[in-house]
Amino acid sequence: MIIALDETTRITSNENCWQLERTRKRKGAADWQPYKYYSTFGAALGEACEREIRTHPANTIADAIEAVHAINRKYAEIFDSMEIRPHLAA
Repeated sequence: MIIALDETTRITSNENCWQLERTRKRKGAADWQPYKYYSTFGAALGEACEREIRTHPANTIADAIEAVHAINRKYAEIFDSMEIRPHLAA
């Protein structure tokens, strides 16, 4: 399974785990490389959301609150579009 979160980050799975991947340039071409591994889809999605919030360039409390709401909305839409019930994703 491959779930694109944006153009540079995605969640993939294999028989052992869920992993966060990001693109890297290798010999001029984009290459996906895993950088974090999780036992559940929910943990991988939660970490991706938290990472995006942590690295957001907000400089004020108002900007930070707005960013958190926008990022949470983005991930809720991704989750909803997959038509997965929360208890199945954990």
